[in-house]
Formats: sequence, C-alpha cells, structure tokens
Amino acid sequence: MKPTYTVTINNPKISTKLLECNPTMALELPIQIAVYNELNGTTHLAYTNPEYWSLKHNIKNKECIDLVLLMARDFDEATDSIKKSK
Repeated sequence: MKPTYTVTINNPKISTKLLECNPTMALELPIQIAVYNELNGTTHLAYTNPEYWSLKHNIKNKECIDLVLLMARDFDEATDSIKKSK
C-alpha cells in the first residue's frame, strides 16, 4: 500500500461564506485533500475541484463563484508547487 495522508482544511470565514451561498455546501466542508506517494517517490494531491462545487450546488452568485475560483486556483498552485519540488 502506498503511504497516504488526509489533510483536512477549514477556514471558518470561507466556510461560512460558502454555506451562505448554499447550505448544501456543508457536504464539501471541511475540505479534505489526499496526499500520497508513488513507489518511485512522486507525490500527488487528490481533491475535488472547487469549480465542480458551483455546478453540484447550483451556485450562481458572482461573489460565491469568485470565491470558488480563488480556491481552485490555490489548489492548482499547491499541486504545481509539489510537482516542482521534486
């Protein structure tokens, strides 16, 4: 079995805003990210892309969509940083 870790992230301000966008966002919070290594040493992050949330939870408010896009960008940057560090 590959070494795998689950990282749970919660920012109360962001979570509150997302729940105000649609209470069903509670299904996505707190955010969980799986971190695992291949046997060759390659590290991966796995998570549900926040952009999917806007579709799944029918988020249409511009402020909420902007927040979701910001989170998606942050996740992408974190993934890129891990890839570059190897």
